Amino acid sequence: MTDFLAGNQTVSHLLAFLRGLRAMGFRIGSDEEQLALTAISEVGWESESVCRDAVAAVVVKNPVEYPLFVMAWQQFWLLLRRPGDSWVARQTLMSSVMRQKSERHKRPDVIWMGQNQAGRPASEEEAPDNFSVFLKGAQTPDEVLRYKDFSKLTEAEVQELLSFGLHLEPAKQRSLRRTASRQGKTLDLSATLRKNAGSTEVAQLVYQKRRTKPRPLVMICDVSGSMDPYSRVMLRFAHALCVNDWDIEVFVFSTRLTRVTRWLEIADGNDALSTLTANVQHMSGGTRLAQTLRDFHDDHARTVLHTGAIVLLATDGLDTGSTEELETQLRRLCRLSQQLIWLNPLAGHPGYTPTARGAKLLQAYADHAFPAHNFNALDAAWQRIRVLRQSRPPRRQSGFTEG
Repeated sequence: MTDFLAGNQTVSHLLAFLRGLRAMGFRIGSDEEQLALTAISEVGWESESVCRDAVAAVVVKNPVEYPLFVMAWQQFWLLLRRPGDSWVARQTLMSSVMRQKSERHKRPDVIWMGQNQAGRPASEEEAPDNFSVFLKGAQTPDEVLRYKDFSKLTEAEVQELLSFGLHLEPAKQRSLRRTASRQGKTLDLSATLRKNAGSTEVAQLVYQKRRTKPRPLVMICDVSGSMDPYSRVMLRFAHALCVNDWDIEVFVFSTRLTRVTRWLEIADGNDALSTLTANVQHMSGGTRLAQTLRDFHDDHARTVLHTGAIVLLATDGLDTGSTEELETQLRRLCRLSQQLIWLNPLAGHPGYTPTARGAKLLQAYADHAFPAHNFNALDAAWQRIRVLRQSRPPRRQSGFTEG
C-alpha cells in the first residue's frame, strides 16, 4: 500500500465517495458499502485500475452507469493523491453537480409580462422602468413534488412523495360527558360534596369541563380505472388516519364495495397498501357509485354513521349508473351524516367544471367540495375538515337543510 493512501482516513474518503454516488442516483445501500470496503481490503491500493474495477463490480448495476462512475472515480483518485489541493476538491464531478443544483435555487426567477413594438414578448432588457416586476423564488425539488398533480407523477416520484408522510391531527368534537379540570368554569357539585365529606375545613370546590373526543370519520374511496392516478395516494391518506387509532372506517369501491379498515390499520404504509391490493379484487374496475352507496346504506350505515360522523367521499364523479338512484342515495347519505365532503381530484385542474352526471349531483349535495389533486391540496383539505368539526353549519344540499 502506498504511503499517501495509508490510514483510516482513506476509508472515510471511500465511504464519502460511495455516498456521493448514491446522491447522484446510484443504488448503493449499506450492503454495497460493506462489500466495496471488503473488496478494497482484498486487492489493496497499489493499482488504481484494480481498485476501480473492484469498486465498480459492486456499485455499477447497469452499463449506463459505468461511464459516469469512471469519471467520478478519476477525480476521486486525483483527490486522494492531492488531499491538500482545494482546487482539486472544487473540481470533482460530484461537488460540481451539487454546486450547480444549489446555485439554481439561489437565483430567483424574474417574471413580468409585456410586449415590445414588434408585438412579440419583450425581453428583460426591453422592460420599461415603470413596469411591475414580480420576483418568484425558485422551488426546491420537494416543493415541486408537493404541488405536482398526482396523475403526472412517475413511480419513483410517488414513492418519494409517500415518504413525506402526512402529519395529521384528529378532528375532535365536544362530548356530553365532563371531566374534572382546574380551569373548568362549571362547578361539579357531587365531586365537591365527596371531597369535603366529614371535613370541618372551608369547602374545596371542584370544577369540571366538557371532554373532547375524535369525531367519527367514514371515508369512501373510488378505486376505479379513472381514479388510478389518484387512488393510491388517497389510500395512503386514509392509512395515515387509521394508524392514529381514530374512530374511522374506510371503504373502497369500483364495481362493488369493500370494507378495508382492518388492512389499513397495519403500521407500515407499504405493507398496508400491498395487503389491501391483494385482497381487493375489483381494483381499477368500472364506477358504480349509486349501487355502492345503496350497499353502504344497507350493510354498514347503521354501525358506522353515528354521533355526528363526517363522510369523506373521494371520487371523480364519473358514475355509470342511474342518475335517479344516485340522487336518492346521496339524499339519504346527507340525512345520516353530520357533513358530506367531496374530495375531488379533478377540481384542481384549470377550467374544471362538473359536467358529468354524477359530478353534478355531488356538487349539489355535498356540503363542501375540496380539490385533492396534489399533496398540498390534500393537506389543505384536511385542515379545512378539522375546522368544520367546531360547529354544525347549515347544510347546503338541494332539498335538504339542517340548522
